[in-house]
Amino acid sequence: MTKKTGRFSAARGGLVLLAASALALTLSVCGTLSSALREPGLSLDSVEMTGIDFNGVDLLCKINVNNPNAFNIPFPRIDWECLVGAGSLVRGTIKNDSVLVSRTDTIVEVPVSMTYEGIVKSLAALGSGREAPYTVKFGVTFTFPLVGDKTWNFEHSGSLPLPRLPSIGFRGIRVKNISLSRLDFEAELEVKNDNVFSININELFCDLVVNNSRWFQGGVPSSLSVAAEGTSVIPVAVSIDALALVRDLTVMITTGRDASVVLNGSVGITGDLPGWKPLSMPFSYNGSTKLRR
Repeated sequence: MTKKTGRFSAARGGLVLLAASALALTLSVCGTLSSALREPGLSLDSVEMTGIDFNGVDLLCKINVNNPNAFNIPFPRIDWECLVGAGSLVRGTIKNDSVLVSRTDTIVEVPVSMTYEGIVKSLAALGSGREAPYTVKFGVTFTFPLVGDKTWNFEHSGSLPLPRLPSIGFRGIRVKNISLSRLDFEAELEVKNDNVFSININELFCDLVVNNSRWFQGGVPSSLSVAAEGTSVIPVAVSIDALALVRDLTVMITTGRDASVVLNGSVGITGDLPGWKPLSMPFSYNGSTKLRR
């Protein structure tokens, strides 16, 4: 009985020694790998505004990842969150199964899209502000074999323009020329830009009815820039050569009577900002005006 116990003790001692050796080997390998592994380099390459209109804004954040090691390392998981003011607006995660090639730089693109409705909700104190402060936070996590996870955190802050729709109004009709057989007019549209950047009117369509008679319908060539916080006028040239209309309108001009006006149309708008998405904006007017000289 005593001999069996001795053999069991010897076997147990051998197992303990084997486990200790394996642990020592594992720790040695981990230590060797840890000392051989050089930390990747991370930096924010750029943040670009790739799209903007009166509904929202698109950003493209580019992160530069440098792998200084002589071997490939796994692609990291990138968690990001965009905050406007102190409120979280949108978040996401980027990950894939590729690798970062040894001794190379890799640009990782992080697209961020925000709606102005969400921005206003996140920033209750926005009021009549023209810009909103934002911060994009990044957490880049690498998972290394035998070493585990390691996360790097950094962030970028900036401000977003808050575009406002321009107002388009009808100023009236100006008489340019009067003759026995022809009248020349200009219908004037006023565009008011409340933004801190200029806007461009690059197309105009209108349907103008005066005193129940259609004076004009169609497109008007336009290339008008409206300065930041400025106002500009778009003239629409109209000529009348129907003798009956010429006679009636001449009486209205000389007597100062009002003319009824129904005006409908649309303008094409672009903003003087990178990534601007063109917009077609409708307008209308129903009222009366004098035919001014």
